[in-house]
Formats: sequence, structure tokens, C-alpha cells
Amino acid sequence: MTEQKSGSYTPCNRSPATRYMLAKTPIPPARKIPCSVMVQIKAALVPVQFCGAVLGLSDNEVMRMIYDGRLKWAWDLRRKNAKKAFVFVLSQSLYQAQNTTADSNPIQNDNESWEQTLDVILPHKKPLIKGSELVRTFSISSQHMMNLVNDGLLTALNVRRTRTATPVISRDSVIKFLKERRIL
Repeated sequence: MTEQKSGSYTPCNRSPATRYMLAKTPIPPARKIPCSVMVQIKAALVPVQFCGAVLGLSDNEVMRMIYDGRLKWAWDLRRKNAKKAFVFVLSQSLYQAQNTTADSNPIQNDNESWEQTLDVILPHKKPLIKGSELVRTFSISSQHMMNLVNDGLLTALNVRRTRTATPVISRDSVIKFLKERRIL
């Protein structure tokens, strides 16, 4: 056995074969977080990474929850030609998933409808929505919102190139975008 110099740090004094085997052993995801933190979510949509942090799951496991219906309302808000998904979940769906057990059936609530969901997501029923309101409710950057406008996915009525101007987006174009991008 070799002697270590005093003050040197060894992260693991197991053999290399044992360290390799431990690294390859899958770690089961934490289902219950021992401490609870109250977070007030003001945005209607939250990113998949946030859902993973809240539920104690990886992004892939959250995506599985979306595909099997345990997270009912989710959208892919990526740009027109983007290859990587940019998935957001309705904060109410996250709350419902957080308050059900992992073994329970997917949430099936007949009272939830598309119109009720739109009422939660969109800030009002006016035909025009300020870009800043859309940025806040979608939890996206203003640049991403402008990219969606430039890609033709959202219809803006006044696209000014000044720093402080916010475009006015057609409510119908937002609804169309959400219908097309919903993950079922």
C-alpha cells in the first residue's frame, strides 16, 4: 500500500474497477424531495428543466411524463428550423403532477378544455397582445419572441427595431402557434 502525502485529496480510495462499476450503476431518480420549498410561479408556462427540478427527475423522465399524459399540457416553442426541442409545460399541469404519486394513472380531467387552458396562458381576451406580456407568460426571452415573429410563426403588427419597443402580436396567431405546437 502506498502512503499518501499529507494534505493530498483523494476523492475515492476504491479500486479503478470498483469506481468504473459504480459509475455504470444507474441511480434511481429521487421521487420525493425531503425538504419542501414554496415557490410561487407567475408564468403560465415553465421550461422542462424547471419541471425536472421540482419533480426531482431528469429532462428525459419529464418528457416521458408528457408523452404518457401525466403532464397534460405541454408545447414545443422552438424556432421554425431548430432541431433541438424547446419544451414548456403549463404550470397547473406541473402542480397536478407534483401532487400525484408516481404509480397513479395519468391525469384525466374532463373539465379541462382548450378554452380554459388558453384563459390561463393568455393574459386577456383582447385581439392584440403586447410582446412583453407574451414573453412573461411564455417564460421566454424577448429575443426568442422576436425570432418567432421573424420566422413567421407569430404575427406582429408593429415590428420596430428600437431597443425599447415591444411588438404587438395577434392573439389569433398565438392561438394558432399553440395549437400547432402542442405535444400530445
